[in-house]
Amino acid sequence: MYDVYLDIIIIENLIINYTILHITTMILKTPYKWYRLLLSSALGCLYCVLSIYISRLLTIMILKVILSLCMVLLAFPYKS
Repeated sequence: MYDVYLDIIIIENLIINYTILHITTMILKTPYKWYRLLLSSALGCLYCVLSIYISRLLTIMILKVILSLCMVLLAFPYKS
């Protein structure tokens, strides 16, 4: 049996997701708002925490794609 420290998983996942989104803004040279990146990172973190308890979420590829699209749309709003 393994010990899972939920606070460590949340903090690490939040930092990594935020860093990836921030690097994306630097590469694309787009303006961003820090709270949108943080909210999008929190969505990815929520998926990670839920996948610990519901292991079937890890195997559904379409759910991962939909979540990734939601994270991107949340971090970078759609412009016409």
